[in-house]
Amino acid sequence: MTGLSLATCDVPLPPGAAPEWVHLLPGGGTVKGRDGRTWELVDPAGIVLAFEANGADLHVDYEHQNDNPEAKLRGPVPAAGWIKEMRADDGGIWGRVEWTATAAEMIARKEYRYISPVLVYHDKTRQIVQLKGAGLVHSPNLYLTALANQDFTMPPKSTPDTIPAKPMEKGPAGQAAFMAMIADLLGLPPETPEKELFAAL
Repeated sequence: MTGLSLATCDVPLPPGAAPEWVHLLPGGGTVKGRDGRTWELVDPAGIVLAFEANGADLHVDYEHQNDNPEAKLRGPVPAAGWIKEMRADDGGIWGRVEWTATAAEMIARKEYRYISPVLVYHDKTRQIVQLKGAGLVHSPNLYLTALANQDFTMPPKSTPDTIPAKPMEKGPAGQAAFMAMIADLLGLPPETPEKELFAAL
């Protein structure tokens, strides 16, 4: 599949018990991530058809371990659930998930609040052609419906256009501040080592 790439996009999961249907992608054409990346959702029905033609459930794991070679080498990568069915409407693409008992309890306790779909997209056109699976995560990227949130939609987060500009301090302190900013954009703790930040990038 030359010219195709993978991307993950964290999106929020509704209050109470783990929902049967989860919001995987928003409608409206252009899909915007909080990190500034964009993709084009041109054919939602085609993505649903691709899922149905594949004839297999899609996995939902924890923290995208299934897409992390190092995690696979360390041992079993447990599933949090399985996407059994997909549908498309004006709101985007939705998946019906059969959760494991462990994942359902964790979502109900708000230990996990977001689901992050794994997208397959064209490098040049940015068009989404397939969903590969999803992961339960802690940091949202897409503006969708939360798993364990009292609000049905995520409030907008500050963007570079709304953050007052100020000069970056020079020297070690400035470098530390810059690295902390990168960590925040990636949803990682501010004390994350530089090597791990670059690996995440």
